[in-house]
Amino acid sequence: MKLYLTSAHLGKDPTRLLELLGANPRVGLISNALDEIADESTVRFWEESAQRGLAGLGLPCERLDLRDYFAGGDIESALRQFGLVWALGGNAFVLRRAMYQSGFDQIIRPILAREELVYVGTSAGSVVAGPTLRGFELVDEPDVVVPRYSGEVIWDGLGLIDFTIVPHYASDNPEIASAISRVTIAIEDNHQPYQALTDTQVIVVRGTTITVSE
Repeated sequence: MKLYLTSAHLGKDPTRLLELLGANPRVGLISNALDEIADESTVRFWEESAQRGLAGLGLPCERLDLRDYFAGGDIESALRQFGLVWALGGNAFVLRRAMYQSGFDQIIRPILAREELVYVGTSAGSVVAGPTLRGFELVDEPDVVVPRYSGEVIWDGLGLIDFTIVPHYASDNPEIASAISRVTIAIEDNHQPYQALTDTQVIVVRGTTITVSE
């Protein structure tokens, strides 16, 4: 399994991501965590920011909209086009529902186990990689109404790692820092194992080796 999990963007040194890539450099960009945002210009801003970061690494990128598979379709074949998928930040509960409704959550595990794909998560994309979303209801609305989405709240994460990632730890933004502090306290109260990440840190998982670095 190859995972690259960040709090913001691709971390301080995004060239480390290239070390995980195989022969296929194509990237599928998953921005469904932003589907609750009605302002298309805001969504476009974050997508274009991610695309610029990938272009700087020489990686071709195209959008992978999980909503295209809500009513069926071959999500496995779609994923096999890419050497890497990158799940952006936003609302972790919306992203998790998109992964469930598209079948992504069932297909991604065996593909990652065979190391046929690299999973990159930023913020919400990192949160859903863990075992649970408990605690993040303090910062993300779990049952937000989004067109085409089920109203069911999914509390389980993908379980790709056995601890919860808490992004934006010790943020320079006092409002974000306060919110994340409340999340961390709730997670500790629930006795959940976790790893806090600052906005420059990255967790890299390669096989059974897990490293946290600036």
